[in-house]
Amino acid sequence: MYRQVIPGPELEERVASVGAYLIGVTFSRYVFRSGPLADMSDEQLVRHLVPNLRGILLD
Repeated sequence: MYRQVIPGPELEERVASVGAYLIGVTFSRYVFRSGPLADMSDEQLVRHLVPNLRGILLD
């Protein structure tokens, strides 16, 4: 399904990397509840994550 909207080579690896990245963010923010990710507002977190996720998926 995501092949229709995400271009480029190594798609499976990039999608797996996004999953691993988001698991790390989730643990830092909601399980450990410490560090800068936990302290960010939802809006700040989105502004921080979008460029990184875009880079993993599209660059």
